[in-house]
Amino acid sequence: MSIVAVTGGTGFLGRQLVAGLAEAGHRVRVLDRAAPLNGAPGVEYRVGDVTDPGSVRELLDGADAVLHSAFVSPHADRHAIDRVNVGGTHLLLRAAAYAGVRRFVLVSSTIVGRAVSPHRLLPGAPASRLAAYRWSRVRAELAVERAAGPMTTAIARPKTFVGPGQVGGYALVMAGVAASEPIAIFGPGTNRYQLVDVRDLADGLVRLVGSDATGVFGFGATEYGTVAEDLAALIQHAGSRSHVVSLPPAAGRAALASLRTLSLPPLGEWHECCSLGTDSVMDTGRAVTELGWTPTRSNATALCDAYDGMVESVGAGGSSTTHPVPATHRLARRLLNTGLARVASSRTASP
Repeated sequence: MSIVAVTGGTGFLGRQLVAGLAEAGHRVRVLDRAAPLNGAPGVEYRVGDVTDPGSVRELLDGADAVLHSAFVSPHADRHAIDRVNVGGTHLLLRAAAYAGVRRFVLVSSTIVGRAVSPHRLLPGAPASRLAAYRWSRVRAELAVERAAGPMTTAIARPKTFVGPGQVGGYALVMAGVAASEPIAIFGPGTNRYQLVDVRDLADGLVRLVGSDATGVFGFGATEYGTVAEDLAALIQHAGSRSHVVSLPPAAGRAALASLRTLSLPPLGEWHECCSLGTDSVMDTGRAVTELGWTPTRSNATALCDAYDGMVESVGAGGSSTTHPVPATHRLARRLLNTGLARVASSRTASP
């Protein structure tokens, strides 16, 4: 029975990872900044930080493998992003090599493949933090790829993951569906945006850390429809009176540009994908052929399960609940899903 050290093991993905590793027969040791409210039986939890050498040494003592899923999001300041995402990864790699760890897997992000430009004038703006976040992920990957010694390494790049417990960038949409509001999208919604259910992702990562495979692995659902089709499935599942309304793509591009210029938080990659009318799909071939990974849940299933989890968490029965999202995003939802949607109601996109 091997010991797998997991960073960020008490978060949304981390809880699924811990459960999957334990089910696969591994001993699991978790490092996170806070103790879990309800820890998994038999799991060793350590409170600490990936940037603290003492915490890292204790985590890796006797460990056979590391599954590094801890990170700081673009909502943090640039110093924290660099300190945790880059510095923490470097520290873990050095400590793992010194401790004789045989396997190291980094959970990265598909943002490394996107072009992200910082704000032209404000280095602390959300757009600039997003660019800093992307660069931190790129440098973390480079550190893993250049790791020397007998330790094998691999990098996971999952698509946006949702499921019971987290709605991700779909918070605006799901709040609108729960309130039976029109759901406005830019463009006809005929493009595809691939997701991955968090439970399927956890299964893939457990397989990856237990293998000797190296390089980059993509994880995404194999069943996904167009944006309009996936939204229609969610609306039907929720029993909502919402409908999808298509707005001019040019308006979406202008709205995203305005958010960047005004230094407001970007709505997310999903909104950008819709406004640009482009597909966002990842090749999962290596995970399927080399790891034997088979995702069992479609985009629609992941969205519907995430919606059910949201409804359950707020205890509103699924008809009038609202999900806690930033004030600027609530305003954007109100503008897009009511005013603009009603003006353009003749352009309803029916799948």
